[in-house]
Amino acid sequence: MKPDKSAPDNQTQKEAVPSNCSGSSLAIGLSLGVLIGIIVDDIGLGMMLGVAVGLCIGPAVGVLRKTGEQTSDDEKQ
Repeated sequence: MKPDKSAPDNQTQKEAVPSNCSGSSLAIGLSLGVLIGIIVDDIGLGMMLGVAVGLCIGPAVGVLRKTGEQTSDDEKQ
């Protein structure tokens, strides 16, 4: 099968993808939520709270890292 010329080439279209820590924050939040759910004897509620906290903290940490990199670049100049 011949490759389609109209489809963009993946090698030329690669862009720098910023590191995203939402996956790791989701895992940490979920595990802490399960732990809290075990303590309060309601694992379902703990899991929901853990996922919510993990999904909120992940982007916040990413923004803080990005602003920290920008301020350190400004200090170097």
